[in-house]
Amino acid sequence: MAIRKNKLNENLLTASSELFEPTQQRITGFPELVNEHNRFCLSKGLSEHTLKYYRKEAAAFTKSMAIMEIDISDVSKMKPEHFQMFIENQFESKFAASTINSRLRAVKTIFEYAKLRGYITSSPAASVPNVKVRQDVKDTYSKTHISALLKQPDISTTVGVRDRTIILMFAHTGIRLSELAAITENDINIIDSSVIIQRTKNGRARRIPLTKELNAALRFYLQVRSSMEPKTSALYVTENGTPLSVRQIQYLIRNYGKRANITDVNPTVHAFRRFFITEKIRAGVDLFTLAAMVGHSDLSILQRYFNLNSSDLDNAIERGL
Repeated sequence: MAIRKNKLNENLLTASSELFEPTQQRITGFPELVNEHNRFCLSKGLSEHTLKYYRKEAAAFTKSMAIMEIDISDVSKMKPEHFQMFIENQFESKFAASTINSRLRAVKTIFEYAKLRGYITSSPAASVPNVKVRQDVKDTYSKTHISALLKQPDISTTVGVRDRTIILMFAHTGIRLSELAAITENDINIIDSSVIIQRTKNGRARRIPLTKELNAALRFYLQVRSSMEPKTSALYVTENGTPLSVRQIQYLIRNYGKRANITDVNPTVHAFRRFFITEKIRAGVDLFTLAAMVGHSDLSILQRYFNLNSSDLDNAIERGL
């Protein structure tokens, strides 16, 4: 009896080709590689924030290559000197070293993916070192600044109560802007005196205890929030009951900074995070506990704050002498 040699259908034929044909022979341009890497990241469940980061930095790399007339239609033909030229072009365009490193890091990741897929045998970007960045800590709020900011909202209004609570939450938790904007009513536990941060940079939720002052402020705000007839589970809402956006939060902080006449520090949301970290280190909180609070997986960043603000260095200088 003859065996029927049915042909594979179109989907199985494609899968067979991908499985058995040597992928090293494929020619892939950088734009196509970026799109494929984006789909790969989606399949891994990476956040939209991370996806936007890769797309943005890849676009900057593509633009730089076009300016220098470097062919990126075949990633297997790209060389380390192309990435060195990219760095030089970015410096000529007056980009900061930290920005250049961010773009280089994204592109290196994309080329590592190309290696994983077999489009290249080794990454031409792997041997290119990052740009040296001056490790300094930017200006931060002082307790005087925080006190002045907290006095600005009109607490006789629902919006004023909301905004004062927002300022206090930034100052007393050190959370990121995107994290605060994503907090829901259910993430607040008044009894346990804590907030669960669900939307984090590293994708891992974390619990932050509430100070007594913040707990009391949130308890009152939750009562005020109900009178705003919220149409969402978001914790912070507009007068119309819709979620308060990241842009709106940025605007209100800048506005209160101007009203408080804060001119020696740029009144940004991130300055609250620097304030929180600085004050915790000055109070003697260890770096591992602090890293868990603020969601830092890399202690080297916190080490900078420690070197500048820890009293341990002052206390230790006379020891052993």
